[in-house]
Amino acid sequence: MRGVGFRPFVRRVATELGLDGTLRTIGGVVRIDVAGSPQALAAFRRRLVGQVPPHAIVTDGEAPHLPGPAPGTGFCVEPTGQSQLESAEAIVWHPPPGGGHVARGHQAIAAAVAVVDAGAVIAVHDADGRALVCDATRPRAVAALRGRARDWARPLPVMVSDREVARRLAVLTADEERLLTSRGSPIVLVTAGRPRPPLAAGVNPVGERVGLRLPSTRLQRLLLAMVDRPLVVTADGASSPHVSGVPLGTLLVDAPETPRSSSPPSVVWLVDGRSAFVRRGRGEASTPVRLPIPARQPILALGGGHTFAIAEGHSAHVSEPSLEHSANPGAALDEWLDGALRRTPPAVVAHDLDPQDPSTRLAARWPKACRIAVQHHHAHVASCAAEHEIDEAFVGVAYDYPRMGEDGTLWGGEILVGDLRTYRRVGRFATTPLPGGAVALRRPARVALGYLLAGERLGRASMSPALVESYVRRLPAWEVATVRRMIGSGVNIPMTSSSAVLVDAVASLLGLRDDTSFNGEAALILEGATRGQRGEELPWRLVNHDGVWVYDPTPTFSALLAGLRDGASVSVLAAGFHATMASVTVALCVEAARAVHSDVVCLSGDLFAASHALATSVANALRSAGFLVYGNERVPSSDDGVCYGQLVVAAAQMAWQKVTPPWAARP
Repeated sequence: MRGVGFRPFVRRVATELGLDGTLRTIGGVVRIDVAGSPQALAAFRRRLVGQVPPHAIVTDGEAPHLPGPAPGTGFCVEPTGQSQLESAEAIVWHPPPGGGHVARGHQAIAAAVAVVDAGAVIAVHDADGRALVCDATRPRAVAALRGRARDWARPLPVMVSDREVARRLAVLTADEERLLTSRGSPIVLVTAGRPRPPLAAGVNPVGERVGLRLPSTRLQRLLLAMVDRPLVVTADGASSPHVSGVPLGTLLVDAPETPRSSSPPSVVWLVDGRSAFVRRGRGEASTPVRLPIPARQPILALGGGHTFAIAEGHSAHVSEPSLEHSANPGAALDEWLDGALRRTPPAVVAHDLDPQDPSTRLAARWPKACRIAVQHHHAHVASCAAEHEIDEAFVGVAYDYPRMGEDGTLWGGEILVGDLRTYRRVGRFATTPLPGGAVALRRPARVALGYLLAGERLGRASMSPALVESYVRRLPAWEVATVRRMIGSGVNIPMTSSSAVLVDAVASLLGLRDDTSFNGEAALILEGATRGQRGEELPWRLVNHDGVWVYDPTPTFSALLAGLRDGASVSVLAAGFHATMASVTVALCVEAARAVHSDVVCLSGDLFAASHALATSVANALRSAGFLVYGNERVPSSDDGVCYGQLVVAAAQMAWQKVTPPWAARP
């Protein structure tokens, strides 16, 4: 049975049918233990005989009725020729200096469990790669792991032994349970419950969702079986076994369990009733994504920073986001490109419109005649439209971090009308200065100051000085003075219409976060502040400025600051802001639909990958207004999916004559 795909086939069928159990291969005989409903078992037997992979033949078998696996444990394939107990002999425990002796097999597992039980951190190296592990219910253990990983804010994934444990930790739907047992053992983002004992607050200090995952290797299954508690299992980006004074023991697995990939696992969630990748991780690079317009010649797309893609014909191969987690991203990039280019030398290279973007600088390796520049936010919405094979004009909503637009400003709150080849900007958010440029993207307080002191006014007077002062007085006087000087001089204050920057500013205005350490952190905090409640929309204004509809957030900011002054709760104001974003989006799309004569809306961008509440509320509001709404599914709506969008735009431009459709004419 080896080498023909039989074991993965059995696992896939059992998982699809919701069966629990194991597959073992002992002495050349395959033993499959499954438990489930009579109907599911009958379907499993039919498919086992009638739908086996090519070159696999089922010639004989027995199906006795025996005590079955416990319900909710899922289905797993054990290592060939041995049970989990036997395979444990391949596991070796290397204790920290002075921490005991090297151990093997079950003694190795027991030694590791003792360390975890004591509230310490261990390192694991197996088919999942190198990871840090600790008890997810112990605050000090989680804090120690964060110190080891040098990451103090990003949500940490939690591994549980089976679906029953997952149900105790989170509010799970049937579809989310199916995602937990899907191919590649992804991390599934779900609504956190109120378990006892609770997960440590440090597991996710910035939001209300938790990332759950089932074990995918024998070592993980053995650890979870013996610890009998949820574990934080997160990729270890550092190579030293001792960081921040945290001594680590290491579990090493011999050659049979060598790492599958340097990439992290995929992250998925259910949003607007559909499953979607937040991160397209380990194992997905081998699965092509369909291009609705075939690439006439091989195309290389250099993406948004961490992922790249190659297209040939109707197939697009998107890389895993391993460069982001590499100790040497430059070397990792060269290695990926060398391998990809040897397999498929490109005739065309797609890159970002911005001449200073890393993808554009990298594209300079190829002759100018071979290069196609693609505007970042057009690539976002085109990636969504292409996934759903939309071959007509559509409205694209790109809510994102700042990236270069055609007019020299930084875009990111964009309403576009277009198709896969070209687009026109018909709506946007009001612009604001970014005092200090990219530095401001990690300082929401500075962004908020930019809005209050010098945001685009669109024919309306500035905000009430008293309201502005109510915010300004809580910030350091030196910072306020510095920002005022920068605005006055006009030096190093690029203008942006970014919706993600707007969200960052609101998080600071509400006193939730003045500094961030990663993109999307403020959006997560703002979502968590709503506590799941729906809010009443706040005041807002839409202005037609030079033929483009513009959302003016000045009334929204005034309402937020006035609400704080009058004692309104932050949760009510945060929920109100989410409702406002949904209403503003609908209004902008209504105006855009008139220009393109289409009711199809495609949503994409980093903000939709960060905020589940925003993605859901915007989609629901648009659908209630009569639009057909689509979002990214097979590629992320974050910058990890931009490379696919670049491929799509490049293929469309190569395939179609340069005929300007009526909706594309600038006013």
